[in-house]
Amino acid sequence: MTDDGAFERDLRAMLAARDPGPAPTVLATVVRSRLHSDRGPRHLVAIRSWAGTAAVLGAVAAILILAVVAARPISISPGSTPLPTPAQPYSIQPGDGVVAEDHVPVGQAVAALLAFAALFVAVRISTDRRARIGAVLGIALIGLVALSIGTSDAIGFDGGSSGADPAGPGSSNPPGTYVAVTGDRPFTVTLTVTNTSRLPLTIEGIPEQGTFTVNGRTQPRLVGLGLLPVCCDPAAMQPFEPTTVQPGGSVDLAIGGMAGDCAIPADATGASRFASFDQVPIVYEQLTIWHTANIRMPEAVVVPASGADCP
Repeated sequence: MTDDGAFERDLRAMLAARDPGPAPTVLATVVRSRLHSDRGPRHLVAIRSWAGTAAVLGAVAAILILAVVAARPISISPGSTPLPTPAQPYSIQPGDGVVAEDHVPVGQAVAALLAFAALFVAVRISTDRRARIGAVLGIALIGLVALSIGTSDAIGFDGGSSGADPAGPGSSNPPGTYVAVTGDRPFTVTLTVTNTSRLPLTIEGIPEQGTFTVNGRTQPRLVGLGLLPVCCDPAAMQPFEPTTVQPGGSVDLAIGGMAGDCAIPADATGASRFASFDQVPIVYEQLTIWHTANIRMPEAVVVPASGADCP
């Protein structure tokens, strides 16, 4: 027998001499009990991990909610509490429903930066896979909302009424609805605005356009806004209030205009130039962000004029 064989035989004999035999039943029971009791700390670790994830996401949600609450003005919408019909027909005055100042989303931007920072830290330091995935999804959501800032495609003309009052016989060159006023007199553009998005929005008014002059003569412009609770009925017009429009819903607006010093009657006899409104700017708020949409009308509103110097 080789030396390797003798070594293997001696090793087996030594191990057999040291074999304690089967473990006692009591020892096996004690070991199982301790293994079962050690699961508690592991459960606590898992609970702490889930709690940390919930805390991060809760903090982000709280920041965003506070930003929304702080940025949203408290107002009564005529969509929920209709305004009483005035005894006398309402007439739009210059400045009614006009939004004079720009609304920069400073509060929303700060909240988004804080939320982004919290989520980024969570991605870097979290050891839980679920927390990292949740934080990455939160960052993606913030980016998606940020990309929508500045877009204004949530409202448009999608059927309803469109026209001018008072209107008269027009011409095919240029085509459109002709305004029947002489001089710098008021006229009204009626327009149905529809919420074409999947989220509610609030119509806030029209932007301030100012008064333009050529050779000292005022030009056609839009100066105010009113509501038409009854479509196309100027006698039922009401003062404008910020109005909430649900997805797929619509509201009838009356946009007040002034025809300018050079305007002549709508038959366009002797007209040498024309002012045309084929788009109407409407300011609306959605997700606390303010937008200005230039809504294209199906038919332009045309104001004929006699000339630059109004001979």
